[in-house]
Amino acid sequence: MRLLDVAGESVEASRLDVREGSPAMFSPPAAARRRVVAWAGPWPIRRRDLGDTVHRVQILDGEGEAWVLLHADGAWLAEGRYA
Repeated sequence: MRLLDVAGESVEASRLDVREGSPAMFSPPAAARRRVVAWAGPWPIRRRDLGDTVHRVQILDGEGEAWVLLHADGAWLAEGRYA
């Protein structure tokens, strides 16, 4: 899954955290690219058992679906989708 800014560049959680990138598009699993109309986060989550930190973001797409995305190990994963 990819989260992209208006220039088509990948958005990493660290860029969102300092407001250096704003998600404009994303590619959900097994679906065409969608527009991001609103987003919130990122929220860091410390995983004590693994000794690292991941980030969670919520987005609302142009189809009216809300998504919870997790950025871990350099990749975005869909944790949940709400219609």
